[in-house]
Amino acid sequence: KDGAQAVAWFRKAADQGNAHAQTSLGRMYANGEGMPKDDAQAVAWFRKAAEQGNAHAQTSLGVMYTNGEGVPRDLVRAYAWYGLAAAQGEENAQEYRDRVEGELTLAQRAEGQRLASGWTPGDSTLLEKTDHKTVTAHILDPIKGYMTQQWVVGRDVFPPGEANLAAQKD
Repeated sequence: KDGAQAVAWFRKAADQGNAHAQTSLGRMYANGEGMPKDDAQAVAWFRKAAEQGNAHAQTSLGVMYTNGEGVPRDLVRAYAWYGLAAAQGEENAQEYRDRVEGELTLAQRAEGQRLASGWTPGDSTLLEKTDHKTVTAHILDPIKGYMTQQWVVGRDVFPPGEANLAAQKD
């Protein structure tokens, strides 16, 4: 009964835009506290608070993307949300970001950093579906020999001066 009352109070405050209450309500949905577990609702509430700059919500949203709970698994997006929370000193976010980083290619890390660096509170850019794909080229350099270079295509993230080469690959 106490869980249900907590949900009611958090919902009142969350509906009025209180980011702390939105984060708490998201956690209650994620854990099934005072209500049935509902990952999609958890993501929706974490998202509202994360868009306001709440570091705990940004971390929680990163976890949801990492685990594919309530959203499709997207480590690039998780990395970006963790980066935003880590920049505010959120220790768990720093740890999670470092773990996810090990699973990403250099191009994916660059995409995550690009998403985070352009973000401002109220911006839902990190929530939009991207159609990015990675193009890999094996290049013969007369001095270094064979090298592998990667580009992210579809979000205009290229090494400087290489956009035409990446476009020719498609």
